[in-house]
Amino acid sequence: MGRMTRAHNDPDLLCLGGKITSTGEALAILDAWIDTPFEGGRHCIPLELIREAEAVLTQGKKWNPIVR
Repeated sequence: MGRMTRAHNDPDLLCLGGKITSTGEALAILDAWIDTPFEGGRHCIPLELIREAEAVLTQGKKWNPIVR
């Protein structure tokens, strides 16, 4: 979980369920999350779409991902 989210999504925040994740599991996930680099490549496509949408929508404009 920690490796995949970092490698594919490059997040700045990691959220874990306190009721379903033990302390040991949480520490292992955190270690993997911290130690795993972002893979880039094909994983950049959805991240760029999100950045584009944020830039357009924060200006009060309508964003259309099909027409770019």
